[in-house]
Amino acid sequence: MESEKDTEKYLVEQVEAMGGLCRKFTSVGVRGVPDRVCLFPKGLTVWVELKSEGDRANSTQLREHERLKARSHIIWVIDTKRRVNKLIKGINNELSRRI
Repeated sequence: MESEKDTEKYLVEQVEAMGGLCRKFTSVGVRGVPDRVCLFPKGLTVWVELKSEGDRANSTQLREHERLKARSHIIWVIDTKRRVNKLIKGINNELSRRI
């Protein structure tokens, strides 16, 4: 069983290995914001909600995710290193298409 802390550490390592920044995110007075904002080369930004393996986002988090999605932001809920790898693969594909 992967802990949220282990998955978060792995996410940061993988994002930084590809030249990105993975910042812890808090918003004073706003509940449910994603845990991390990942800033990739070529202006690509992805918000990440981290969970322990098998856990899901709660209703407050889901509402905030929908607010971000309504503004064309990308949100991932990640609970395992395997999901981190899927995110990184998708980011690499997207970056290869950007000029």
